[in-house]
Amino acid sequence: MTYLIERLQELQVQDAMSRAVVEVEASACLAEAARTLVAHEITGAPAVNEQRRCVGILSAFDFVRYHADRCAESTTLLAGVPHDVQSSGALQSKPHAGDVVSEYMSPAVQTIAPEASLLQAAREMCATHVHRLPVLDAGGRPLGMITSLDIVAALVNATDEEVNVG
Repeated sequence: MTYLIERLQELQVQDAMSRAVVEVEASACLAEAARTLVAHEITGAPAVNEQRRCVGILSAFDFVRYHADRCAESTTLLAGVPHDVQSSGALQSKPHAGDVVSEYMSPAVQTIAPEASLLQAAREMCATHVHRLPVLDAGGRPLGMITSLDIVAALVNATDEEVNVG
């Protein structure tokens, strides 16, 4: 058990983070961002500006919020419209100019340094109730991403190491 604790204390974010960072442009439309997330089978990504600086995080929850906003808007717009007209498809909602990543992303970005301990990353995620932390360079550009699953995988690997060592 001592080995496991020591191993977990020495692991750094850079040891477990994903270096293949999928980014979305803050100015991109949400549909394009959704296609990017689906294509890479991920539920969130850093949103970057023209200089590739991280300006937010776009997550699956942001799409839920977008959909809830659109449903509430549709309900208001359809009040008093006959049901047969509603179901005909004649009143299909169209994308709005504001349907861009920057309007729905979380702009308060919690980040972590590559040299930070994995334990520090886990504590930060717990304290802020997030599942991913971008790892940024000195210029604010993504170097990697550490997720809660990456931390769980590191824990499993450290446990397996202990079994093999002990």
